Order: sequence, then structure tokens, then C-alpha cells
Amino acid sequence: MTRKFLTLTILSLVTTFRCALAQQLPDSTAYNTALAYYTSFSGDQSVIFDGNEYIDVRSHKGTVFFMDKTDWTMSTIVYEGNAYKNIPVLYDSFNDVVVALRRDSQTKYVLRPDKTTHFTIGGHSFTRVASTEFKNAGKDNYYEELYNGKSSVIAKRSKARSENITIQEGIKIIFDDVNVVYIKKNNIYNPVKSRGDVLKLFKDKADELNKYIKSAAVNFKENSEQAIVKLATYYDQLSL
Repeated sequence: MTRKFLTLTILSLVTTFRCALAQQLPDSTAYNTALAYYTSFSGDQSVIFDGNEYIDVRSHKGTVFFMDKTDWTMSTIVYEGNAYKNIPVLYDSFNDVVVALRRDSQTKYVLRPDKTTHFTIGGHSFTRVASTEFKNAGKDNYYEELYNGKSSVIAKRSKARSENITIQEGIKIIFDDVNVVYIKKNNIYNPVKSRGDVLKLFKDKADELNKYIKSAAVNFKENSEQAIVKLATYYDQLSL
């Protein structure tokens, strides 16, 4: 395909899709949107299909997938800075990889983590965060975005693998959810679990936050993640 023909094709796609996608993909340019649509319909030559084949993980209880979702979910991904819509994906939170489906509708493959910076799944938004933004993180990982502000709140969704051995059934592999929440303070993400953790992190506004907890009936026992988000949001308002 010549460069001239490719350019004309992209311009044509821009005209067709620009209006329809402008609200859905606000962070992508019209050119990138058109190019993404062009490559997504060009079969296995698309740049997003260069990952390794995914090997299914056996389990007897629970799965390696986020929220145990084993059905394909149509996702918007950001790959090499370009937004691609309607990509069928699964999120293997045990291995921390995004699994996609090739155009043959049979082969599962891994979207390259070094190029996939953002994806959505089932109404949840994930972003790749560098290990340098944490005190003790060993490598870059995907985190769910819970609150985007100065004191951003993210959560690491992962799985713990265990084995249950019985004479009757042999080895049974079990996967359970493991969730860790972080708040960003002074450009570093800090793990928090409880009301005490949050107040210690935001000690400069602890009195105001304690009053807010009482007046707004912030309940850590009922939903700790929601409570953490509320306190981080209120802290940012106090710090304006």
C-alpha cells in the first residue's frame, strides 16, 4: 500500500468517525483515532497483535481473571499512545497481563505491557504505573484508578494462588482476590488500609478529616475503598 493511498484512507476515516468518536475518545487526536480504526480492521498486520500467545491457567475455584470475568469484554485500550476501541479483552490479574483475542476469534494473546498504558474493562479503568512512583514496588504494574486528583487513589487488583490437597480429589488450585489501595502524597503512592493509615498520611489535616468522617458518616467497615476515596477527595478540597 503506498503512502499516498494510506494517507487518503486515513483522511477518509477521520471524516467518517471523527464526530461519532470525539466524545468517547476525548484524549486521542482525529488522526490517531482514524489510524487506530484502520489498523484494527487490517487483520493480523495490526500493531496490537504482536504479543505472545496466552496460555490458559487451570483452576478449580476462582480464576486468574479480574472479578472472575471469563467472558470477553469490549475494551478501549491505549497502545503506543493511540486509542483502540472495541478490542475484546480479559485481565489476568494474577499475572498482571491484558489478554486479547486475535482476528481469528480463537487465539488468545498478551498485549505487550511495555506498550499498553491504559485499558478499560467492565466499567473499570486501569492504568500502568511505574515502580518509581512507589516506595517498595518491584516493577511496573497495572492499577485501577479510583480517584484522579492531587491525592490520587489507585488499587492493585491481584490474585493469591493456593492448593487444597485431598485423597479423593487430589490437588485443587484456588485463586482468591487480593486488593491493595494506595494514596498519592508528595508524588509517591503509599499503601493504606484503615482510617488510621489515611489520617497518618494526611496528618496536616487530621482534625478537619476527623470532623468530616463524623459529619458525612464515612464508614470504613462497610466500604473501605469508598471511604478512602472520600477522604482523599476532601483532603484535596481542604488543600486548595
